[in-house]
Amino acid sequence: MSETDSSPELQPRFNPELLGHEDAEARLLRWWRSGRLPHALLLTGPRGIGKATLAYRLARFVLAQGHDDGGATPLLGAEATPDSLFVPPDAPVFRRVAQGSHADLATLERTYDERAKRLRSEIVVDEVRRLRPFFGATSGEGGWRVAVVDAVDEVNINGANALLKQLEEPPQRGLLILVAHAPGRLLPTIRSRCQNLALRPLSSDVMATILGARLHDYTDEERLALSVLADGSVGRAVELAGQGGLDLYRELVSLLAPLPELDVAGVHALGDRLARRGQEATYRTLIDLLLDWLSRMVRAGAEERRPVQILGDERSVIDRLWQSGRPIAWLDAWENVRDLTARGDAVNLDRKQVVINIFTTLSNAAATAR
Repeated sequence: MSETDSSPELQPRFNPELLGHEDAEARLLRWWRSGRLPHALLLTGPRGIGKATLAYRLARFVLAQGHDDGGATPLLGAEATPDSLFVPPDAPVFRRVAQGSHADLATLERTYDERAKRLRSEIVVDEVRRLRPFFGATSGEGGWRVAVVDAVDEVNINGANALLKQLEEPPQRGLLILVAHAPGRLLPTIRSRCQNLALRPLSSDVMATILGARLHDYTDEERLALSVLADGSVGRAVELAGQGGLDLYRELVSLLAPLPELDVAGVHALGDRLARRGQEATYRTLIDLLLDWLSRMVRAGAEERRPVQILGDERSVIDRLWQSGRPIAWLDAWENVRDLTARGDAVNLDRKQVVINIFTTLSNAAATAR
């Protein structure tokens, strides 16, 4: 199977399409038509479901209400009554937003750290402070000024305080769109000054449509498995595909199969591979897949139903490990795996040792659940 397509048109600012969030788009359009569009919007929901795509779709739409030639011609037509936020990709405003060259659009994202030679882990205060002169200046094209922060839960504490000051002084014809994967991390005062618009995970039908267009070399069964593993997040599903997530999940299931007996050779081989240089992302993916697997076991126990099967050969493994129906053992395992991973990160423990400790914990959980 080939790598997933990472071409620019699939990134939010280049993407003209939005699927699965028609209700949210209709609500934004109603606010616009009634003249009640909030000065600050908080788009929330799981990572990778289309929040940033909606943010840039709205930004293009609002900027298209300005004037392209000094005030003579509205970009969407003077008498236009749009029935969606769609702006065609061949429109000048679309191209300039995609290229980051629109004078009335500011974007805040994590920037590249030249000293560390990597992307920063947070959005720093200097980036946020750019908003004050941006919103304080006159619109370059006589219309709106729009800023997109992707994602606001990555803004550091000093930046959050600077953002709060901006929210306390909303400009005329100014729109601040905040994308948040984990809104609970935000200052309550920031949340209270924004209109929250919660986006839900994408439905299985929408996921099938999008993944069918993006992951051409995968079978329907494999795309469905990625959709379930990603829990309705297209971004996560594409990321998993690019990281070999399905093969890694198959390997994980094979190591879970003999529990409470340990496949010692298999666990050591996995640990050796993940301990190598350049395997950090694969290691993180394995931990995420395992925690998700444990979560499904716990949820199924709480709801007194069988856990969800992802792959065709997984049912026998689930049935054998689930036969006693004691979700508390798997809840303890989930907490222990999370804690082992966090401690390993804190003291920079060898990843192989973390993997061995994790599977020893799972072995004990399986024995307890009998």
